Amino acid sequence: MSNVDVTVCIPSIPPRAHLLRRAVESVTRQTSLPAALNVALDEEGLGASLTRNRAAADADTEWLAFLDDDDEFLPHHLEYLIRFAGETGADYVFADFIVPQAPHFRLESFCYGEFDPENPLQTTITTVVRRSVFMDLGGFSDPTTMTRIHGDTVGEDYDFTKRCVAAGVDIKHLQQVTWYWHHHGNNTSGRKWNR
Repeated sequence: MSNVDVTVCIPSIPPRAHLLRRAVESVTRQTSLPAALNVALDEEGLGASLTRNRAAADADTEWLAFLDDDDEFLPHHLEYLIRFAGETGADYVFADFIVPQAPHFRLESFCYGEFDPENPLQTTITTVVRRSVFMDLGGFSDPTTMTRIHGDTVGEDYDFTKRCVAAGVDIKHLQQVTWYWHHHGNNTSGRKWNR
């Protein structure tokens, strides 16, 4: 088993410890283990995007990999994405997902084919990006305003992708399933959690 120069960043909130456990276990089962795993707890109710930024700020690896506390990597996720980044020279890579509860789930706002910077769609939050790119662009924004694409509401992940496109960042899509999105419409992005 090899290690890769990547920090996995997971935002969470105290009431979701049971979900966080599953996410962390998926990181520990990687065929290529990350150099670090940074879990940041949002105890102030600031939202997932700012909590992700906090986890990324503590990283010192070449790459950052993002995972929400209620999702999970398949065992080859990091291996495949880091290798794909190396093969393509990309600075930002993402892969396909399956929603276990609804395997045929699709949203029109997501990029399922080759990424087109002329018509950028959502890539989801579960990406691997060079740390230098992430920091230079200021990380994820606080999703105080949401946008709609093809009828879907999008937030900080799409805003980050748009800023990457504007900066000329090379984004590539590995068209393979490498993670589970436990989509249930219940997230912490920009929302206060009840104590």
